[in-house]
Amino acid sequence: MVDSLGLVEEYEDCVLSPTLTGIVDLSGNPLDWPLEDRPFIYIAGYFSANPMHGTKNAIKWARVLLDAGWLPLVPHTSIIFDMVAPQTPEFWYAYDLGLLQRCDALFVCPDELTKESVGVCDEIAYAVRHEIPVFYTVVQAKDRYAR
Repeated sequence: MVDSLGLVEEYEDCVLSPTLTGIVDLSGNPLDWPLEDRPFIYIAGYFSANPMHGTKNAIKWARVLLDAGWLPLVPHTSIIFDMVAPQTPEFWYAYDLGLLQRCDALFVCPDELTKESVGVCDEIAYAVRHEIPVFYTVVQAKDRYAR
């Protein structure tokens, strides 16, 4: 718990700290930023056309975005969730939009199959409607705020 002075108190086996919503120190090298302070970016890329290849492609771009100072979210990894607890495609589309809603930006994987993905088109439209920035190239996280 946080006391009235904003100090951190220990609770059982964990330490809780105050949330600094909206405060991000964007100075210095993004690779030095603590992961929990990085802006969250959703990775949009094809899936249905080739799930394993699409997942691998999204993870490849996640690594690049991580090195640019983002905290990437790869919705494609829900493939494992679906193997254990299968859901309908409609469920996964809604689930992914729920994740996207919580992100600071959306990154569209640059490849031909992504351009043809109905799911990616829906994610882009959702982001635009909800004023979530959409990037088609890798943008340094600290530059996202300078736009």
